[in-house]
Amino acid sequence: MHLSMVCMLKRASSEVRKCWPAGADKGLTFVGYNLTLAYHRTYLLVRYGRWWAPSKFDPVQSPMLLFQNGIPVIPPLTPPLGMELALKHMLMYIENLVGPERLLFFCMESPRHFEGGDWDAGGLYRREQPLLIEEVGELFLVERNGTNVESRLVQHLFEALKGSRFHILNITSMSVFRADAHPSITGGKKHEDCLHWCHPGLLDIWNDLMISL
Repeated sequence: MHLSMVCMLKRASSEVRKCWPAGADKGLTFVGYNLTLAYHRTYLLVRYGRWWAPSKFDPVQSPMLLFQNGIPVIPPLTPPLGMELALKHMLMYIENLVGPERLLFFCMESPRHFEGGDWDAGGLYRREQPLLIEEVGELFLVERNGTNVESRLVQHLFEALKGSRFHILNITSMSVFRADAHPSITGGKKHEDCLHWCHPGLLDIWNDLMISL
């Protein structure tokens, strides 16, 4: 989204200078508007989405183990409850860190479109058209533990965000149809890339959505 935002702003301001704002990895100043866009590569507090897929945890063989105040939470929580607990602590931490004057967004999961398996299980992607509604349902059924299944089990996310200052940036619902917008093997890639996105394209719509909020 950062690169897409830079391209969009360059259309309005051609005089751009590189800068290194305090605490940021890099930045650009749009001189005509006295606007600086900084990129911060922060440490990840909580992974979301596919890292919490139900298939990654077995309640007996490999249960999810969370710690609270250095003490294991026993009995182990289910993935949805564990995610809700982790998110609530993360959101509270960020709100206290940045102060009340900042505008906060929570960007939902960017869907992937591997078919016949995930990225590490022989999954492929050869779509040239957006998916139809019935195709989305067929490929990503919760009952079949399909790709992106975790993006449909989001009630814990909304519970965690309830009462917070975060605006939800729901890119998942619109993006799940765009199976045609991944680079796949174009550009000399040696493997199927059904996770990242071509640019320009869908990422620009995500920024349009954010600006509208």
